[in-house]
Amino acid sequence: MRLATHAAFGAFLTLGVASVTGLKITPASLGLAVLASTLPELDHERSEIGSLLKPISKRLARRYGHRTFTHSFVGLGLFGLLVSPLLLLGFKDLWWALLLGYLSHILLDVLTPKGVCWFWPSLTPVGFGEARIKSGSAGEAAVLVFCIALSILIYPIVDVGVLGALRNAFGDIDSTYEEYRRLVGSGQQVLLAGELQENATKRIVRGSWPIVDLTEDGQGYWVRMDGALRSVGRGAGRDFYPLRVHVQAQGQGDLASEAPRDPVREWVPLEFEVSSASALLVREGERIEEGQLLGFKEPDPQAETVEELLRSREVRSPVSGVIRRLTVRAQEKGLRVEALVEVSKIEGEKPPSASSLLGMRTGSGALEAQGPSDGRESRAMPEEAAPLEPRGPPPVPVEVYFTPGDGPEQALLRLLRSSQRTIHLALYYFTDSELAQALVEACVRLECRVLLDEEQRSSRYSQAGFLLSRGVPVRFFEDPGIFHHKFLVVDGECVATGSYNWTESAQKRNEENLLILCDRAVAQRYEEEFGRLWADPRSRP
Repeated sequence: MRLATHAAFGAFLTLGVASVTGLKITPASLGLAVLASTLPELDHERSEIGSLLKPISKRLARRYGHRTFTHSFVGLGLFGLLVSPLLLLGFKDLWWALLLGYLSHILLDVLTPKGVCWFWPSLTPVGFGEARIKSGSAGEAAVLVFCIALSILIYPIVDVGVLGALRNAFGDIDSTYEEYRRLVGSGQQVLLAGELQENATKRIVRGSWPIVDLTEDGQGYWVRMDGALRSVGRGAGRDFYPLRVHVQAQGQGDLASEAPRDPVREWVPLEFEVSSASALLVREGERIEEGQLLGFKEPDPQAETVEELLRSREVRSPVSGVIRRLTVRAQEKGLRVEALVEVSKIEGEKPPSASSLLGMRTGSGALEAQGPSDGRESRAMPEEAAPLEPRGPPPVPVEVYFTPGDGPEQALLRLLRSSQRTIHLALYYFTDSELAQALVEACVRLECRVLLDEEQRSSRYSQAGFLLSRGVPVRFFEDPGIFHHKFLVVDGECVATGSYNWTESAQKRNEENLLILCDRAVAQRYEEEFGRLWADPRSRP
């Protein structure tokens, strides 16, 4: 057989084995396999490889003859020992590629008229009798074309394997996890594409959505859809069920180079890290203020006090503006977040200073805290107007939402997903399934208590049954009057209250208000009231 035929068969055999066994193949390892497929011909002076290394090929030919020692399993074993340092250096995949390339040559030469002596020093050739193919014949050309064609077909499925490729063909979500993990470190945005069914409404949606992270159990995805996080998977409580899906990569450009040119606006790229999908507190299209809390990163292990530890987790914005693009990419530890912020230039307004942007692209990719506030309505004081001495306590971070239009549901979702220690909820009416799911997910990792009006025990659309079925402690306040409270206390530090009931009507149709304020003194007052209500004899499971 000619060199080209051996090279094609070497590539085909290596790719075929890899697609079944999970052997990792790179262009480099495939090239080594092709090179190794020519090495047994060292015992022939006139072969392509023999003519390049004549001193070696002459000695081998005179001592052993053609297609004997180098074409045997003994020669294969010695070649494996010769390249075994690759195993010691941790290049297991390269070692296997070389071995498979060498093996491909002695397997293919069985089809030649003379056969090969697989079991050397026995000189009895192994072959297929009259079915043998002569070098340069039409039969060899057919073998060459066959191997090239199959190699081209196999190469795209090597990473996912044959079974994975079959599952991909049917759009099975289980087949996407391995491909997702492979693409995560490639520097590209990974998308989940295909067809989903929303569990709540049964509507079918088609398209592609950026993957933020795997779900906590590793059996689904968090994807960004319409500026919010949505869960996709087969497990109970997912937002969407995957009908036919696959993952695909999309190139990521530099944020600064992608910023539009606009004389009236300034475009500021931000890069930071958060510890998980639930630790990201902002979304695309949202206005952020300088010093606003964007999310939580991994805590600093060098922190010496509890306050330092908590502060080290905070990621705050160095600028005020609107997030026009937000992408999230998983990495080895935590998530990388990239945002493009539109900062309006008002005449006479001082643009963001160089010092305020300093530390945005740090080694860890995390932002340093730039201000004391994370509220929508609070602003950092301009540098030139900063007083030399404090004039009373700092302002309380406050967020105010009205419906319909302001989207208080998303604010509550961010609050639930950012919780770290406790969640105490007192509500008159609770029918919002998305908030219920977020509450259940939060209650898996921290202490939760939910207190509802007794009507919610049997109301048709109440989420009380769902919460109880997921192990969330729920009590019902039995009283001749209405249990009309609507407040949430998170970690003993932040309170969400107002007229807003956790219902779809409150979100989309009613005229409601929601106030979120983060102040320990205020939160403590609500905690005391919640504790009194929870201990009240009228509060029953």
